[in-house]
This record gives sequence, structure tokens and C-alpha cells, in this order.
Amino acid sequence: MKKIACIAIAAMIAAAPVYTDAASNKTTYTEKEMKRFEKNAEKQAKSTAKRFKKEGWVLNGTGDVEMKVMNHMLRTSDFGGDGYEVIGNGQKAAILSRSTATAMMDAALKYSRNCGMALKEKIVGEGNLMTDEERDTFIDAYEARVAQEIKGELRPTLELYRKAKDGSFETMVLYVVDYEGANQAQQRALKAELERNRLTHEVAKQISEFVNE
Repeated sequence: MKKIACIAIAAMIAAAPVYTDAASNKTTYTEKEMKRFEKNAEKQAKSTAKRFKKEGWVLNGTGDVEMKVMNHMLRTSDFGGDGYEVIGNGQKAAILSRSTATAMMDAALKYSRNCGMALKEKIVGEGNLMTDEERDTFIDAYEARVAQEIKGELRPTLELYRKAKDGSFETMVLYVVDYEGANQAQQRALKAELERNRLTHEVAKQISEFVNE
């Protein structure tokens, strides 16, 4: 079954039929479809790289920004990959590495909030499954746990920074988390919170089904 999509993913560019590899649960595309994804990624990467430059962002490291953006896009499900995009914005800091560290925290929190919102919508739709207080307490704890678990699954693909007039740095890091890694992080978080919270068997089973839908 399709897992909770914690990051808002745009509609796939290609409308041609696709099939799923049962062994990996990964959607597989034809060579023609992949070429179409590559062409669209190349076009979008060019405009994105220009925007980054206009906004004053500089690559932290070596290589070509446009190529890195293109490779990043091709790893996401929008362009034929099997990952979700998560963007982390680092707080201003006197040292670049400190800002980069806060970018990961920001990405993890964004991801976890989307997970929490998706789960909350399903619980609310079930009506009297939990009281408002029980639901909010569980969701808050679940989000915190997901944020902790997803950090190990976030893969940085592009790190950018810009320097302010006061000499401080701010960063923007593009991450990809693959489908399997995202699912495992959610499952670990769910298992930990179901064990910690004293929920009835029926409620725990229903919440587990929500996460696995």
C-alpha cells in the first residue's frame, strides 16, 4: 500500500502508464519516460540555478550547481526517482558549519510536521477514535520522534550558503529521503510511541493502519 506521503509531491510529469517492481515496491519507468524526466529536470535545474545565483546563494563545496540540482531532482519521485525532497533552512550563525547543522534540524522538523498533519487528518476523520487531548498529545510526541528518526535518513544533495553584511552565514540544504528510509523512520517512531502511550489495542491497531495506508 502507499505510505503516508509526508512531503507534498507534485503530479508526475509523464502521464504514460507505469508499473511497479513487486520486489522493491518501486515504480519503474520505460527508457523513453526516463529521458523525458531527464529533459525536464535539466530544464528546471537551469532556471533553479539561475534563481539561486540571483538570490546570492553560493555552493558550499566543489562542482556545478546546475548539475547538482539536476541530479537532486532525478532522485525525487517527481522526476522518476524514489525519494522525497526536503529543504532545510539554516539559522544565521557566525560559523558556516553551525548554520548547516540547524538546516538539518529544520528539514527534520518540516518532515515530521507533515507526517503529524497527515496522521492527524486520518484520526480526526475517524471521529471518536480518541479525545482531542489524547490525539494532540500523541501527535506531538509522534512528530518529535519522527524528527529524531528521520535525521539518519536525510541525504544532503546540495548545500548552499550566503554571507550577510554582518559576516554571519545562512544556509539552505536540499535533502532527499528515499521511500524505504522514510517508511522505516515512521515505523520506528510509531512503534516507540505506541509502546510509550497506553492506548487500547483497537486504537493502536487503527493508528498503525493509518500510517501504513
